Amino acid sequence: VFRATSIVEADVVRALLEAQGMHVLLSADGPQAIFPQSVSGLGEVRLAVCAGDAEKATLLITEFRQQVSDQLIRIKDEFRALEETLGYHFVDQGLLEHALTHRSKAHEDMSGGVRDNESLEFLGDAVLGFVVA
Repeated sequence: VFRATSIVEADVVRALLEAQGMHVLLSADGPQAIFPQSVSGLGEVRLAVCAGDAEKATLLITEFRQQVSDQLIRIKDEFRALEETLGYHFVDQGLLEHALTHRSKAHEDMSGGVRDNESLEFLGDAVLGFVVA
């Protein structure tokens, strides 16, 4: 009833289904057993339920995705409170997101479009080192 490239995502869906009393079978091929984050198509995690629960499970997953989608905050709105507090408007919202994204959050994003702030951290350290020297 469900396929993912991340065992973390599959575990969330499995917990959702098990909370509704369904018995869920998880199977995986590839490196998910070793690397819990997305591994870009190197393997797949599959969830299966009893045939009698399949339709209910599919509906539950679809409804849950819609609920989560409705709760998402678009990036342009996410940092508005920060900008108001600082009294500054960031021109490049993507760079701001990059600067504020921890590595653990970047690994949770299945799209691969989120970068963490480590490269900016090293750049900042280098600039500070240059200024101090």
